[in-house]
Amino acid sequence: MSSKASTSVKATPEEVLPVFGEIFSRSLLKVELSQIAKPDGAKRGLYWRLFTPLIVLWCLIVQRLNADHSCDEVVSHLHTGVADGLDCEDEHEQPLSQRINSESTSAYVQARERLPLALVRWALKQVWRVVCGWLCQANIPQSWRWHDHAVRLLDGTTFRLLPTPELVAAYGQAKNGKGESHWVVVRSVISFCLHTHLSVAVTSADMHTSESAMLYDLMVEDEPGTIFVGDINFGVYRTVQTARNFGQHVLLRLRRDRFEALRRTIDHPAALKSGQEWQVLWTPAPQIRSDPRLPRVALPGRLLYLHLNTPGFRPMDIFLFTTLCDETVYSFAEICQLYTLRWQAELNYRHIKTTLDMEEFAAHSPAIFQLELLAGLLTYNLTRAMMVKAALAANCSPLQLSFQKSLRRLRDALLSGVPAWVAQSGQILDHLLARLAKCRLPKQPNKVRHEPRMVRRRPQVYPVLRGDRTAARQENLLKLGFVSPTISLSNHVSLSQSFPLANS
Repeated sequence: MSSKASTSVKATPEEVLPVFGEIFSRSLLKVELSQIAKPDGAKRGLYWRLFTPLIVLWCLIVQRLNADHSCDEVVSHLHTGVADGLDCEDEHEQPLSQRINSESTSAYVQARERLPLALVRWALKQVWRVVCGWLCQANIPQSWRWHDHAVRLLDGTTFRLLPTPELVAAYGQAKNGKGESHWVVVRSVISFCLHTHLSVAVTSADMHTSESAMLYDLMVEDEPGTIFVGDINFGVYRTVQTARNFGQHVLLRLRRDRFEALRRTIDHPAALKSGQEWQVLWTPAPQIRSDPRLPRVALPGRLLYLHLNTPGFRPMDIFLFTTLCDETVYSFAEICQLYTLRWQAELNYRHIKTTLDMEEFAAHSPAIFQLELLAGLLTYNLTRAMMVKAALAANCSPLQLSFQKSLRRLRDALLSGVPAWVAQSGQILDHLLARLAKCRLPKQPNKVRHEPRMVRRRPQVYPVLRGDRTAARQENLLKLGFVSPTISLSNHVSLSQSFPLANS
């Protein structure tokens, strides 16, 4: 019985992710690097020989796309020759894969350390600008803006890091109810575009810094008139103060006590009734925290109260504050509907932390952590950009497409290749965009909110380690009878090396 051989052809990065080829080139990166100040204490500059900034940027994306995030996997990827044609302006006669003679990761690690964080941050912003250009050029109504305002969804999260001396010194050791934790925990805030879900800006700090205090660096980068939608953690005076300083607007959810305190400033306020709204002045009390760089003044705003009593659900009171004071332009129903879309930021974080495996980083220094965080968000934005491109070609909304399915198809095409018949036709991009357009989110009419957000815990092979590993190792040696309780704890390393069974 005869059978046809099924072959796949390695696709180049420009064919799978044309956005990367359109945005990043050697000449463009050189112009941007010339405007970036060299960091203090930098011993070596950037090299344009083997691991150029363009190649390093691509390696950082591959490192996040692959399930194996090790540097050795990146070196192995370059040896396949996929990235040989990535730098079209490279005048070297030999391809990149032929010039890499070593299997060591040392050269890539050093090149990664030399790469300025400002360049990766610029690359993240550049993807966002290109996608905005696509939306402006498309013959579609301005549905990606809300009342001619750009809308950003705000949300904060945390990332876990190893407790290396540099990270502990920069961010401190995390603590819980039982004392000091093993991990270093970093707090981060990201602003997402409402209609494309791309990451527009990101900032991070230690756990002692509040999320509202981190908004200064996010709002300063955005266009005036942008609406920032935040949950109850952002519903404080400092958020409104920062937004007002940069000419931005906010839509925030308030705690009940803050809402009542603002409502008491109104003369003879009526009893609470769903659908009511009031014009108020948010005057900061002496004990209220504010940004010391900005003036403490009374800020005009609008309070809204909504009581939800849906059959089958628990009653819910929602207290909102917004600086969109014109009731004739921004109706009560539109404001409430806009806030309900804030939940999409939680889904975006799920894709970043779970789908892209960014909940925990193996970085050993703050600079490398920042680099890997920005590189992960760059990978996220490139995937979202391809989803927008596929949605524009299919005349649908990019929010109808599944991020996880789209990422899987992009990753397979990039790392495994495409069918030979697709490569021979020269329509790799069209074929890929057509596949992405079919990655629609399923319709779940019977999905309910009261479904518990819990999973069953599977039994672990080994028990959870609590406390210091050195003490646990000594306890194992005592149980196995290799040491006596009178032996000093400082001798446990040499003893454990002498008895291999002690680690079993």
